[in-house]
Amino acid sequence: MVIVIIYIIIICIIIIIIIIVIISIIIIIIIIIIIIIIIIIIIITSSVQPKDLFLLQRKPKVHHPRSDRDACLDGCLIHDREATRAKTIRDLNMRVIK
Repeated sequence: MVIVIIYIIIICIIIIIIIIVIISIIIIIIIIIIIIIIIIIIIITSSVQPKDLFLLQRKPKVHHPRSDRDACLDGCLIHDREATRAKTIRDLNMRVIK
């Protein structure tokens, strides 16, 4: 009688261990599937428009003060040149109208 009870307890413990192992394997498989799906989504989105994603991820360049000043000077020169051109065109138009 005692031996039968011990066998039943051992069988119950083995069944519980098997159930725990099966549940943990299922959880691990689900986690692996989720990771694979995330990797596939990342690959698809990066292969569709890699340039756009790169532009979105890229941080703006930090300029040194000198290059900032040079860029400003270049911009100002271009702006001045355009303003002078516009002024001369206006002057010419005024002369033509007169």
